[in-house]
Amino acid sequence: MTIYIARAGHPVKKTTLYGTDTLEVQASGIASRNILSGGTAYVSSGGVASATTVDDFGNQYVLSGGNAFGTVINNGGNEIVSSDGITSNATVHSGGVELVSGTADGTRIDGGIEILSSGGFASNTIINSGGVEEVGFTDISSATTVNSGGMMVVDAGFAFKTTVQNHAVAIVGNIGNADGVTVDSGGYLIVLPSGVVSGVKGGGTVISSGVVLVQPGATVTVEPDTLRQLDVENSTLYLLTGGTISNTRVETGGVVNVFARDVASGTHISSGGVQNISGGSAYGTVIGNGGVEQVGPAQNPYTTGTTSGDIVKSGGIEILAGGSAFGIKIEKGCQEQLSFDSIDSGAAIFGTQIVSNFATVSGGIIYSGGTQMILGGGFVSGTTISKGGIQIDGGFASSTVILTGGTEFVSSGGTASTTSIQGGKLEVMSGGNATGDILFIGTGSELLIESKTMPTAEIEDFKSGDSIVLAAVPYSAGDTATVSKPGVVTVSAGGKAYNLNISGAKVGETDFTFGPGSILTKSDAPQMTFLRPPANASAGLAGGWNAAAPNAGLTASEFAPKILGGIQSVVSASHFGGLHAQEAQPIPMVIPVSITQPF
Repeated sequence: MTIYIARAGHPVKKTTLYGTDTLEVQASGIASRNILSGGTAYVSSGGVASATTVDDFGNQYVLSGGNAFGTVINNGGNEIVSSDGITSNATVHSGGVELVSGTADGTRIDGGIEILSSGGFASNTIINSGGVEEVGFTDISSATTVNSGGMMVVDAGFAFKTTVQNHAVAIVGNIGNADGVTVDSGGYLIVLPSGVVSGVKGGGTVISSGVVLVQPGATVTVEPDTLRQLDVENSTLYLLTGGTISNTRVETGGVVNVFARDVASGTHISSGGVQNISGGSAYGTVIGNGGVEQVGPAQNPYTTGTTSGDIVKSGGIEILAGGSAFGIKIEKGCQEQLSFDSIDSGAAIFGTQIVSNFATVSGGIIYSGGTQMILGGGFVSGTTISKGGIQIDGGFASSTVILTGGTEFVSSGGTASTTSIQGGKLEVMSGGNATGDILFIGTGSELLIESKTMPTAEIEDFKSGDSIVLAAVPYSAGDTATVSKPGVVTVSAGGKAYNLNISGAKVGETDFTFGPGSILTKSDAPQMTFLRPPANASAGLAGGWNAAAPNAGLTASEFAPKILGGIQSVVSASHFGGLHAQEAQPIPMVIPVSITQPF
């Protein structure tokens, strides 16, 4: 790696930078006629770069206060202009990109793309055949000329004094605004729902409804309002107000945009294809390997798209950014991503579902091999985790049901509330928490706690066959588990006490055991209780006492021959014709019983 520095009195000229080579143009420094062939140039405040050629994998950064003149951006090259940076008279060839958050003046787009972003300003731009200028939110384009085969897209910003010539296209997006547009004969101005145009003049065509297909070279076709079985490849299909399509195939380079009150059904998206649902509805979409469906995409953050009954196949991606989805099937090897107040209900998850940024998901089922990832700000309720399914909770998960073989991991910052473990496993990792109730249903359920800080949840129906693993609490011989107060089981280990809220635990109860593997278990073995002898028992009971099931119903003839002067313990049906031991709390004191002095 070679570092070149252009500073006052020490210019850098006619140098080729490769790979990791770097050029730094400092204040009062000049760099001219350099070639970035994989290298990177940084033009700092007060620095000037002129006639730079940016080739494949090359990058020129014009930082705040920096200036670039006459940059040539070729296929695979990039010029990035930061806020308060300035580029002038650049040429962007096919495959090149100019990203402007500062100011660009006099750019010539010859098949490449200029993107205005985060307050970018462009003036006197010329868009030639194959070239595109995109104007984003809060951005401004002034005095742009769109020549034959060129395209200008005002997604969400402002355009002033635009000229659209023969066989050229300007598109004003949902929250875009264009003023003073001249559309020459043979030119097209396409206005999407909620887009605003004013001062339009000329003999060209203005389209604001129906179905429009824009193909390479700015070829525009106005389709019927209801369209079936269209192949969209290397072109863009717009469903404007009232448009309906069915059984459309979206292939490499194809884009379908569905807006308010529009409907797309049965769309099949293959590799390189994209369908955007922004305020409209989609039904039964199949998203194949390499295909993408975006619902409520960023191009219109104020509308809500809806999709239902989709199938996302291996390698496909469904992105919800403010939209809603119902009954989606996410197959193995594919993803559904949710953010920005999106809603998803009833998904069948065989692949991966990612929930973040205040998205809400309910009623999903995670099948074998499926994963539901809840990131910070994500909210999920009512998920069922079946055998082989995994939920990773770094947000908030409520009312999760974990079936046998299923696992929920509560990671740092995550919370699991009111979780039902039905033979599965709930693992609360360090920094995670479980609140509300943890219900043990069935047998063989496991709660694993990786921190020394115990969860605040109330543990319900913990019984024989279930286990609580205190992974951060090493076990040693002599460690104990006792009921310190009603509903609280205290594990004493290593000189420290760890309290678990276990419903129904009673003081003096000896059913809980903390043993090898740092595992807390409960034994539900029957215990004995002492029974008062029958009032009519014979004198043969004198000096003796009896421990039997309280509902045994013994008679004097059964007692007399068996208990003379000693102890009888009735523990099973084999004793005296069908007596049974019943669970009960043991009487802590043994009291001799005299038949002549009944209780």
